[in-house]
Amino acid sequence: VEDLFDFKITKLYQEFVIANSSENEHFYFPMWTFKLFLGIASSCLGALIVFPSLNFTRIHFEALKTTKSFLVRSLLNISFISPLICVSLWLKATGRNLLPSGAQEEDNSLLSLYKIIAIFTFSFIRFVLFGTIMQAYLNRAKFCLSNMQDGSDATEASLKRKVTSIFSFYCCSAIQYLGPVILL
Repeated sequence: VEDLFDFKITKLYQEFVIANSSENEHFYFPMWTFKLFLGIASSCLGALIVFPSLNFTRIHFEALKTTKSFLVRSLLNISFISPLICVSLWLKATGRNLLPSGAQEEDNSLLSLYKIIAIFTFSFIRFVLFGTIMQAYLNRAKFCLSNMQDGSDATEASLKRKVTSIFSFYCCSAIQYLGPVILL
């Protein structure tokens, strides 16, 4: 697995051991333990990301349904798959194929430049599409309210609660959409 990804975990582990062994001469932290803690932290982060991702998927499909422009629909699809493209740039096999054949052995700075350009391009696309995505969220909320009103047991209090919850979650939805861009 380590040969496939370009995360430099071994180098990080060596720096961690050197930094902690200088303070404590009896410090021993095996590589498998380091990978175990890294895996646990990654799985916890993944569990936190799953539910916002499902919400974003619903909003994305709503935006595709309401948008008529081919350019905006294309940008929406690019924005949707941009995290996958950014992650795939850190795979050694994919990232190295982007480089010209002579530059593959010479320098990793060109690959780093490709990564930075891709991240800034996808971030810019997300900022451009922010209004469209938020309007799609509000359209989805309107759809939920119309479904509630069609039911016979919809009271005025339940409709008010639903409207309040939708507009209270509006900021959370915006943060879920722009959070990855802000973190970069």
